[in-house]
Amino acid sequence: MIRTISLSLLLLMLAAGNLFADSHATISGALDVSALRAGQKARLAVVLDIADGYHAQSHTPADEFAIKCELTMDAVPGLEFGPIIYPAGKDENSPQLGKLNIYTGRVIILVPVTVANDAKIESIKITGYVQMQICNDESCFPPEKDAVEVDANVGPAGSTVEPRNEQIFTKAPSTQPASPEPSPTTQDSGPATNHS
Repeated sequence: MIRTISLSLLLLMLAAGNLFADSHATISGALDVSALRAGQKARLAVVLDIADGYHAQSHTPADEFAIKCELTMDAVPGLEFGPIIYPAGKDENSPQLGKLNIYTGRVIILVPVTVANDAKIESIKITGYVQMQICNDESCFPPEKDAVEVDANVGPAGSTVEPRNEQIFTKAPSTQPASPEPSPTTQDSGPATNHS
């Protein structure tokens, strides 16, 4: 009986711990148009919302041993992803963690998207994952990889599309980094898959 209660308590504590860990940051994705069109360009925004009291190492962390925030896109037939545009991090000095370059609050990462002229007219899923390291004012948690997934329709070149998610893209970084990096993608050229 005592063992059963102890096991139940342990499972409850683990579940609560996982729930708390999951609350450090949420990730979502959005396109700037209502649909993709063959032969046309679009933009994908990957949005990180970091909980109050926490921060993520930026894409250019001050500590060479810190895990940088990095987005990797899964290959999608008919789509080409351009160099990923990361926002600048914020410099801070922490008594416990030292010199930092971090992301806090809402972080918007931009991915240019080009649709091939011969792209199939179909519904697709655009997927990828963000690797990041979340910290509080005293310590950092183990690095994590969180998936992002966006449903999209691919239409013919002459189809009509409407702007979408203006409130996100007006706050997104608008310029390329000084030394743009190629968009990291998985090597699989087949259908996109989720990462956890």
